[in-house]
Amino acid sequence: MSSEATSMRQTRIYVPLSPAALRRLAAQRSLGGSDLAAFAVTQQLERAHPGLDAEALEYQALCDAADAAIVLRAQLGDRRVVAAADVEPESVAAPHVPEHRPSQIRVTEAVPLGRVVSFHVDESGSVVEGGAEPDLLWYDATELDTVLDLFR
Repeated sequence: MSSEATSMRQTRIYVPLSPAALRRLAAQRSLGGSDLAAFAVTQQLERAHPGLDAEALEYQALCDAADAAIVLRAQLGDRRVVAAADVEPESVAAPHVPEHRPSQIRVTEAVPLGRVVSFHVDESGSVVEGGAEPDLLWYDATELDTVLDLFR
């Protein structure tokens, strides 16, 4: 692979956000600084799910981030929110203290708002039938203000 093709390759990450972190993203136009907790398709995730294709692995990383977002909610009724972003592979590192999720990573530098490609937000803030979390709705990165309105 040419160095030009390599430099164009990026890693899709999924960042669980609290309502406060979402507001900081809007105000500061970037996520985190160093050691931002996130999720992505990793070799460990691929080994844990050998039969899944690339799309299913991405979905698993998103679901892991959504599960992590549960504890970040300010109130029980708040919605989960996950930001998806594309970063340089060099900024992705193993977590300091690996948890039980093979998709867990850390991002070693701030992620500018321009790298965010979408937001994934609970359809509602409450648990649905059977105790499951509600479905995640997809919002384009340009809809940040709409996503913020869900938390007002």
